[in-house]
Amino acid sequence: MSRQESSIHLPKEVIEEILLRLPVKSLLRFRCVSKSWLSLISSPRFGELHFQGPSKHSHRAFVSAQQQFQSIDFDAPFHDDSAIVKFNFPRPTTPADLEIMGSCRGFLFLVADKKRKYFLWNPSNGVCRKIPPPLDLDIFVYMYGFGYDESTDDYIIVIISDVLAFFSLKANSWEILDDECEYTYQYDQPTPGSILNGAIYWFAFHSREPEPECFAIIAFDIKSKTLSEIPVPDDFEYGLGILTSVAGCLTLTENCDVLKMWVMEKYGLESSWRNLGTLSPDEVHMEAISSLCFTKDGHLVAINSISGLAKLNHRGELLEYRKFLPEPHSFYCASVYTETLLSLPSVSCDHLVEAEQYC
Repeated sequence: MSRQESSIHLPKEVIEEILLRLPVKSLLRFRCVSKSWLSLISSPRFGELHFQGPSKHSHRAFVSAQQQFQSIDFDAPFHDDSAIVKFNFPRPTTPADLEIMGSCRGFLFLVADKKRKYFLWNPSNGVCRKIPPPLDLDIFVYMYGFGYDESTDDYIIVIISDVLAFFSLKANSWEILDDECEYTYQYDQPTPGSILNGAIYWFAFHSREPEPECFAIIAFDIKSKTLSEIPVPDDFEYGLGILTSVAGCLTLTENCDVLKMWVMEKYGLESSWRNLGTLSPDEVHMEAISSLCFTKDGHLVAINSISGLAKLNHRGELLEYRKFLPEPHSFYCASVYTETLLSLPSVSCDHLVEAEQYC
């Protein structure tokens, strides 16, 4: 049998259907097969089909530490270095300058707050765009948010400072919604919001009434661009809270002499807050803890105030711990992200990582 007779030529539609079922890591390597495969896999259409399609997407923790970005497979043992992938940011800045302030659909929202530089970056395929900062460069931002509006196919960035404003990627402009925003935050650095059910959430308190009992959970509806409040648990006392979204539920951690944790089991229902119990900071080597995700085995993965990842069982007992910085840094330097091939809408100047990098 000749070589020509033994070769099999599949229709383009069949090849695309096969590729759509593969994980991102494999597709990045397969871009090297041919120019036609590179063109197909790198196209925005394919990226969207793959994101919405049958392929199971990998979820990883993304950390900015030791002058480098790293992603970690949180289902693997933390001491397993093969579970860590390092990334180079495709712009002239260093990870030390950047804080991770949100993650959505495979994109990270990165902020160099002192330099007022904002970026959207998909580490998987290298798509990156610089975002213009708000016009008033003197404002201090208490809270950042990043999300996606399905109704308009638009990514938005939200800031809460003395004003409430949002940035539309499609419009490439900022809009002020409230020029006298009454919410602030308890720490001296900006905090990221958590996405759940089409809204971005923060733990906050009223800036005009700084008494401890004036804290609340605030929610920014991405579609309607409105801000509302959700009550905190009845037995929440001190107001030193960290709010995250874990496994489709809001999770609140109170940091005082012990660490108390609650989960909202039914979205928006005040009575559905369930106390997960208390942890001793000495037991988990933490002064503050921020929940990130659950592993496939049901263990909680969290990041602490000295830039380490901890894995806890259902009783709050420490199973594993890995430190990423020699000195205390910030427990907001990590985020859970999804590996995707998505591009940004209506943007023609994206930066793409060369395909040869994955060959």
